Amino acid sequence: MVESYDVGSLPFTGDLEKFLKGAKAYPSPGEESAYFEKKVVDSFRDKLKAGLSIPNYPQFRDMNEMFFELMSGLSKIENKYFFLEPADVLKDGLIPEVEALRRNSRILSEKYGKIRLKICVTGPHTLSYFFGFRNCELFEDLARVLAKIVAANTFREREIEVALVALDEPLLGTIDDPLVEFGSEGRECLVDALNRIYHE
Repeated sequence: MVESYDVGSLPFTGDLEKFLKGAKAYPSPGEESAYFEKKVVDSFRDKLKAGLSIPNYPQFRDMNEMFFELMSGLSKIENKYFFLEPADVLKDGLIPEVEALRRNSRILSEKYGKIRLKICVTGPHTLSYFFGFRNCELFEDLARVLAKIVAANTFREREIEVALVALDEPLLGTIDDPLVEFGSEGRECLVDALNRIYHE
């Protein structure tokens, strides 16, 4: 059988502001959290109904900001990020959408069998473009935090398992970046950073 998966992104319908507040608050109880959870679970159910083998969690939020929200030590100055303190994870590195599906896996698996989930994580090269200063150390800092996020959201349980992890780097190869030109120190740092995320 040929397996199928999706990239994650979906058009949002409903109250986006309430959804985004719910994502920030999740899993704390409250109206916004409940709204967030319902939208995620219902949208994931639609993916299962469509016949996807390994659906990605529904990605309605900005693919960059949703990971910055899980990082500590960040400060924003004139629309650029800087690590002014040691980089680490917030909220145990749990992606709210993944946690919502994990908490609802029994209900989903009753109809669709064991859930095989894909998680996508925005990579260090793409995230680095939102920083005021880019270098090897930034790739290393981002990789260390992203590795923790991947580890926190990779699991195998009776009713659900993460079967596929995708590291999204939409800017890699689409824009000219002297930092990662062939033979440069930055290129080696990025390769090491990507390896760290997948293997740590």
